[in-house]
Amino acid sequence: MSYRHLDLDHLCALAIQAAQKAGAYIATHSFQDIDVEYKSVGTSVASSVFTEVDMQSQKIIIDMLSASCDLYDIGMLAEESAEDTDRLAKELFWAIDPLDGSLPFIQQTAGFAVSIALVTKGGEAILGVVYDPVLSTTYHAIKGNGVFRNNRPLVTPSMDSSTSFLTWHMDRSLLKQKEMDVWKTELTKIAMDLGYQGLRIESSTGAVMHAIAVVESSHAIYLKPPKTKQGGGSIWDFAATSIIAMEAGVEVCNFQKRPLNLNDSETHFMNKQGIIYCNVSKILDCL
Repeated sequence: MSYRHLDLDHLCALAIQAAQKAGAYIATHSFQDIDVEYKSVGTSVASSVFTEVDMQSQKIIIDMLSASCDLYDIGMLAEESAEDTDRLAKELFWAIDPLDGSLPFIQQTAGFAVSIALVTKGGEAILGVVYDPVLSTTYHAIKGNGVFRNNRPLVTPSMDSSTSFLTWHMDRSLLKQKEMDVWKTELTKIAMDLGYQGLRIESSTGAVMHAIAVVESSHAIYLKPPKTKQGGGSIWDFAATSIIAMEAGVEVCNFQKRPLNLNDSETHFMNKQGIIYCNVSKILDCL
């Protein structure tokens, strides 16, 4: 089944409704009342912590999307569910992150979001929705149709901005990596060689909002270097933002500068690929 025969506008509207309903639940839930648990996988606190709010948010989304799965034979990959073979067997699957940025959420800071994408068996996101419950902001994109913020075309910032620093968005777990000093030195040198005054590091949000920040700002990059250990984020962390970012003109690729594979048959983790979101092509050329 080719996705071109589907009503992507209808499916996108459905995903927007699901994300907003889940996000409304997240926004109104008392932070103080949540129970925090830990998964058995992942190598950082951010990748292992989850809450009762994640589970309820996921239930809201799945309840709203399940009819589309039956109607169009779409599979489903959701963070808080046991993985099955749907994403490998079916032509399309929903990739759902019901609450990305659990640490910012439990720490009562901004930086968490709901993320839903429609992904092909070949590993390409063709539809993406992100909802920011803090600002009540919805981002969505369908391949070839541009990016929308609260249903209006997104106006991306000018690359002629007077910003004098390059901003590196990173997961906070990288701050503790032994290679951090080397990465920081190398990226600072690249920034200085390209005329920036220096490098700024932003590590306070989840993966989804890091990617959105690159879309919404100028002179920014989101990097997750590859690593041998399991982790590095999962398909659902990057599926929606990959299509949103690309439709906004942001370069999205792995560390081999190839398109992200969002349906690796061996694992849902992205650690072997690494992640790059970059809104300045000359920076990508230097990596």
